Amino acid sequence: MVARITSILAFLTTLAVFGISLAIVLLARVSRGMRPGRTRRQPGRLQLLLTGTFYNENWIRAHLIPLARADAIGEIDLVVDKVWFDVPKVNYICPPGWMRRWLGRSGSRVLLVFLTAFKRRPDWLIGYHIMPNALACLVAGALFGGKTGFQLTGGPVQIVGGGVYGANSLLSKIGHESALLQSLLFSLVKHFNVIVVRGSRARDFIHDEKLGEHSLIITGSVDTDGVLPVEQQHDCDLVCVSRLIKTKNVDYLVRIVAAMAKEEPNVLVRIIGDGPERPNLHKLAEDLEIADKVVFHGHIDDVGRYLSKAKMFILPSATEGMSIAILEAMSYGLPVACMPIGDLPDAVIDNKTGLLLDQNNPQAAAAKLLAALRDDPSLQEMGAAARNRVVQQFSIGAITQRWDGFFRGRSLDPVNPRERSSVSRNLRRERRKEFVVPKVKE
Repeated sequence: MVARITSILAFLTTLAVFGISLAIVLLARVSRGMRPGRTRRQPGRLQLLLTGTFYNENWIRAHLIPLARADAIGEIDLVVDKVWFDVPKVNYICPPGWMRRWLGRSGSRVLLVFLTAFKRRPDWLIGYHIMPNALACLVAGALFGGKTGFQLTGGPVQIVGGGVYGANSLLSKIGHESALLQSLLFSLVKHFNVIVVRGSRARDFIHDEKLGEHSLIITGSVDTDGVLPVEQQHDCDLVCVSRLIKTKNVDYLVRIVAAMAKEEPNVLVRIIGDGPERPNLHKLAEDLEIADKVVFHGHIDDVGRYLSKAKMFILPSATEGMSIAILEAMSYGLPVACMPIGDLPDAVIDNKTGLLLDQNNPQAAAAKLLAALRDDPSLQEMGAAARNRVVQQFSIGAITQRWDGFFRGRSLDPVNPRERSSVSRNLRRERRKEFVVPKVKE
């Protein structure tokens, strides 16, 4: 009964937020013609307003540093919960304690986005994740001027079904898909000037659903300079770096290890990261009698020393955009094993830079992993190819060039309406199911 009431309240709250936001955007755009135009800054001095929920320092470095290094950017106002590290051109705007006590983390960021947009009148307002960050940027941009961007970091799972499959705490409480919320959310997404995606599958989804005139593939970046290669002496077979939350699907990795242990008793896997699922994962490993084969290290700052001593990196996520953890592992020359979900296949090419595993059959995944781990020459070849791919496409320098080209108008990916996929409604519905967490075969 309590869960049902919570679901209804979450639905009504979300409905109000989406409806009011859409009304404001539409009314503001209708009245914009009656307001005087803004004075544009000189070329090369664009001012950005960015906001998002950043879970760790590596994640924020991956996204912030290439933007700050872009020559077209003059200054960045970053609305976040706390100051992370000094970056040239970046001004941190963090909520004071009293504001967080009254409005919470999300409410504080939304208010600061509006205040900053009103005061600073940025050229671009860009939010990571739709709720509440990108949505706040969209409404603030409509009210105070400025182009808006939506960073679809986690892939279409953030908006399919009304966003109920994403990580947002309010949307996840709804507990079921809503055609009404999805329709409102899709309508809102169409008003962004650009949708920044992590790979080709997300871009195709945006095009097929006709969610925007422009989309742009730009991932996070990794620092490939000075990275030590993988050592010849390994101390584990697999290493996983992940937040221990349900959508990361680490319990599936534990089941894979249990299947591997039946054929290879000495298999050892290290799991780095922390989160609310950690106690459940410990218990699952004990129940499957593999507690000695899965080592939980918790949060560790120096992840590199574990990456350099593993044979292969693995990420079992059920939903993902383009994982920074995967790109970082590849920069160390590690082949990567993951599920064929989100935009990961853009980086992990099966049997070339890593392995794409069956996402609902741990026995099949275990067999494929064991075959690769027993073939050292193949592992080394895949690792070298993984490193090369990251340097060319996902390094800080490569992503900086991509952002610079976009802001100078050279790398936008416009979609000609005549060239858009004429995808039927039934086919679009089937494709949306790709972004729902799959059921795992026990």
